[in-house]
This record gives sequence, structure tokens and C-alpha cells, in this order.
Amino acid sequence: GSAPFLKKVVTEYPSLEIELFLGMTQQGISEKNHQMFNDLSQGYSNISVYYQVFGKYTHMKILEFTSLNNRNTYIGSANFTENGFVEQREIMTPIEDDLETLFVQQRANSMLCCDEDILNKINVYPDEI
Repeated sequence: GSAPFLKKVVTEYPSLEIELFLGMTQQGISEKNHQMFNDLSQGYSNISVYYQVFGKYTHMKILEFTSLNNRNTYIGSANFTENGFVEQREIMTPIEDDLETLFVQQRANSMLCCDEDILNKINVYPDEI
């Protein structure tokens, strides 16, 4: 996932509640993305960005849209990035399975990006790398 894409989505849909789980952050995250994720998480009460800090890397792409009476879940290849949603040919397909247990497990393996202890768990690297 990319922070610039999240910012674009938030700008276009400011009241949308978003929980974004980044499952590859144990490999590190760039300073620019980390700072922007923090700014968005702290600047919008409806945005929560989680970094995975425990367990095997999670590379699944799952989108779940919920409302009071409806849940639509999609799986596929698109990362939560401009490339994944605009520039590249990707596929997302609807599924009927309830993936709540996956989200519970992912939440247990993750911390909020703005947690005071996150820099002890995740490597933040210079953007030049």
C-alpha cells in the first residue's frame, strides 16, 4: 500500500472509514510513506493504518466494503496503490466467504503506524533506498 494513494482516496472520500493493513512492513517502510501514513492516521479519526510486526509476511490483497446491512469482499492481485488501481492490469473478484478471522489475526499481528513503540518494531529507511 502507498500513502500517496491513501491520501488521494481520503481527499476524494473524506468521510469514508478506512482500516488499511500493511502486511509486508517487517521488511521495512520508507520514511516518506511512514510519515504520510502517520499524518493521515493522526489527522483523520476515520483512518487507521496498521503495520504487521509479528508472524509470516502477509501478501494477500483483500478489500472489504461494509455498510449497515451489506458486506462486499474482493480478493485479487491489486495492491492498494495508484499502480494497483489505475496504471496496471490487475484483477479483483468478489467472494462470498466470511474472512473476519483473517482480519482478527491480522489485527493481532499488527500495530497502528502511529503507536509510540512502532519504530522499535519496524525499520524505517531513507527514501533513496
